[in-house]
Amino acid sequence: MEKFFKTDLITDYMKQNALTKNDFCNVCNISAKEYDMLFNQDCEIELLTLFKIAKFFKIHVKDLFIK
Repeated sequence: MEKFFKTDLITDYMKQNALTKNDFCNVCNISAKEYDMLFNQDCEIELLTLFKIAKFFKIHVKDLFIK
């Protein structure tokens, strides 16, 4: 499976702050389904979801993608 998104950033943050999947989803204001889509490398994820995650991490959306 080809990878499109950098999920390491999210998993590292979750480990460092002892967050569960639901905790992270609540903090970023995304659904668990969107979280799963991101980790399953689903290209049909909504762009708004990526903007919410990028806003939380205070990074550009392009930094969530693997080049």
